[in-house]
Amino acid sequence: MLFSAQWLKQYIALRGSMSVILDKLSHLGFEVESVRKRELNTQFLKVAQILESKKHPNADRLSLCRVKTQDEEYRVVCGAKNYQEGDKVILALPGAELAQGLKIKESTIRGEASQGMLCSQTELGFLDSSEGILILPKEVSLTDDIRKILGLGNTLFELNITPNRPDCLSFMGIARELSSAFGKKVLYPKTNIKESKTEKIQKRIKIYVKASKECPRYMARLIQGVKIGPSPTWLKEALESVGLRSINNVVDVTNFVLMEWGQPLHAFDVDKIEGGVVVIRKASSGEKMITLDGGEYLLTPQDLVISDLKKPIALAGIMGGVTSEVSETAVNILLESAYFNPTTIRKTSKRLGLSSESSKRFERGVDIEGVEKALHRAADLITQISGGSIAQGYSDIYPKKFLKKRIALSLKRLEQYLGYKVSSKTVKETLGKLGFSCISLNQQRGIFQVPSFRYADISCDVDLIEEIARSQGYNKIPAQELSGQSFLDKSIERKNALAPKIKSLLVSSGLTEIVNLSFCSPQDLKKIGYADDVLKIQNPLGEENSIMRPSLVPSLLKTCLYNLHHGEERVRLFELRHTYDAKGKETPWLGGLLCGTRLPTQWAISPKEIDFYDLKAVMVLLLEGLHFDKEVQFLKKEGSRAYLHPVWFLEIWIKGCLVGYFGKLHPKTQEAFDIEKNVFIFEMNVDLLEHLKPQAIHCASLPKFPSVKRDLSILISEEMSYEKVYEVIQKESGGIVKGISLFDVYRGEPIPKGYKSFAFSLVYQSLERTLTDQEVNTAHDTVCKALVKDCQAQIR
Repeated sequence: MLFSAQWLKQYIALRGSMSVILDKLSHLGFEVESVRKRELNTQFLKVAQILESKKHPNADRLSLCRVKTQDEEYRVVCGAKNYQEGDKVILALPGAELAQGLKIKESTIRGEASQGMLCSQTELGFLDSSEGILILPKEVSLTDDIRKILGLGNTLFELNITPNRPDCLSFMGIARELSSAFGKKVLYPKTNIKESKTEKIQKRIKIYVKASKECPRYMARLIQGVKIGPSPTWLKEALESVGLRSINNVVDVTNFVLMEWGQPLHAFDVDKIEGGVVVIRKASSGEKMITLDGGEYLLTPQDLVISDLKKPIALAGIMGGVTSEVSETAVNILLESAYFNPTTIRKTSKRLGLSSESSKRFERGVDIEGVEKALHRAADLITQISGGSIAQGYSDIYPKKFLKKRIALSLKRLEQYLGYKVSSKTVKETLGKLGFSCISLNQQRGIFQVPSFRYADISCDVDLIEEIARSQGYNKIPAQELSGQSFLDKSIERKNALAPKIKSLLVSSGLTEIVNLSFCSPQDLKKIGYADDVLKIQNPLGEENSIMRPSLVPSLLKTCLYNLHHGEERVRLFELRHTYDAKGKETPWLGGLLCGTRLPTQWAISPKEIDFYDLKAVMVLLLEGLHFDKEVQFLKKEGSRAYLHPVWFLEIWIKGCLVGYFGKLHPKTQEAFDIEKNVFIFEMNVDLLEHLKPQAIHCASLPKFPSVKRDLSILISEEMSYEKVYEVIQKESGGIVKGISLFDVYRGEPIPKGYKSFAFSLVYQSLERTLTDQEVNTAHDTVCKALVKDCQAQIR
């Protein structure tokens, strides 16, 4: 909500700088979204009066105006149509610099000289858009201070009022908060109601509430003999400072009181109410009405309306109808102030797509006891500004009175929550400043009555503790090191002994652990080609979190995208969490990904993108660290998962069991998640890893005898796998090959098409003796013959 410092200071005497005031509001829990000072260089601005206006000889849409300032006369070309001769306006002379960098200079427009410009509120920087030029009040003199006329020097600030504080959608609400913070009294506006001695409201209007659940309280006053016209300058400026448009002196008062007290009001033209009867009821099915914004709406019995004997005249709590609007001809006014059920207003507003300043407050909950204050305040202002007399009495249909809440607060519990002791005297003073009445108080506990304007959000003792902490300042809570258990679910670590080791190995490989929500959206699952057989949440927060995730992949990819969008060039993430099948069974899975550059940016090394083999290296290091390295196989048996590239992927097999996958993200999946860089991703079933149990660790002394290295180059078919060649070398070497390293793979000339060349480095070594050349040669020949026989290899 937008606030004016000048307007706010009518209700609380604040003399400090605005920065101090805004800082205090931030500490009280109100986020300051923007601050701007209404300032303008007025050196070349003058108050002027339009003496004459005639049609431009060369342009149908332009006029030639002769205007007079305090000193002299000027000729100005103007395109506006909302003025008349005699009006006071703002004249910008050559040299003036207006909003959005607009510089005024003397010019010729369609052959006619223009010595300046008549300004609109947009050009002065007061409104984003406006129709026509700014017309000043008639009482303004050409000698008046232009800064004062334009309200310059006023600070406007916008606060983000959270939904639980509807009382602060008003100047009085913020004044109460600042009163408690600075120890200043709230200056409540005085109301002086002078009722007619002859006219009574009951004689002219009858009011019936037929939906008391939806309208627990309805009040109204009758004001007769008003004169509709423009609002006085102070009222216009007040409304315009907070972004509201002036309409007429009656409607402007209702908007002024709305902003002042946070209580929406509505004025009806009594003479347009059929039969002099007002009924608050549910709409009939198929009933229609046209609202003040010109929209026609089809209503249902779930909607609440204000009607006369024939038709709806207002959509309760949202907007009035055109049939009863206060126009220039209105003389007698029915002023409404009510409390409408927040749920009813919210549902209607959402269904019709119709929102207003009134509905914004009603759907959060207004002060049911403040309905009367706002009604009397508005009635008093209307008679002051518009004339007329207030009929004797007023309507107040309030069958079920508001029950004031009383909450007990234990001072020991308060100390436990805050971490420091607060005296009973301080508790009473602090809550008293915030409007809470003390019913009883001793050294152990107190009972406090909740003010009606806080009924919506104060319900228990913890709320009172929060109010004390907020008012005292969260910075007073003593800092201390966190203790106790982590908020993270440790069930995986308790049930799976490998989990801590997995995390340690991946962190040592440069990956960062993340924790995502266990929910995902059906759209994200479709992007990775997942089936519809999933566990759906009955009451999700939204479509985005409507499914218990059966895979970690969507969450990982969204986290990757988030990091890339925030400038991260090197993303290496993993997550070890539960996944859920359609029956609700939980299974711990490990998921991770690599994306971006291989190494952090360095001046001496050109950046290189991560590739498939970087991910494979991480998988090898992980499985070696878990002691599965002698039993693991990277194969392609069952085919790629839908989200993986059909070529650049491998399955992880241990002891004949498929435990996971890794590979490059499929281009279609990458495009679906809007990721521009290549992503390499992996998944493993941690439960399977735990049940497979890694091989036992055997310690051995370092080799005492020397090793012999021999290189081997072979030519094999493209269809022959590395795993098959590796298996043959291990099997036929007689147990003395202790190392097999593939150091080159080559395709191309002079290698025939359909073939590839593998080059290995083999290490021969015995743990019992020094091998002779003959033993090494014999073993090497045996390996070569086996490769020729079993792999159809050609020795190069």
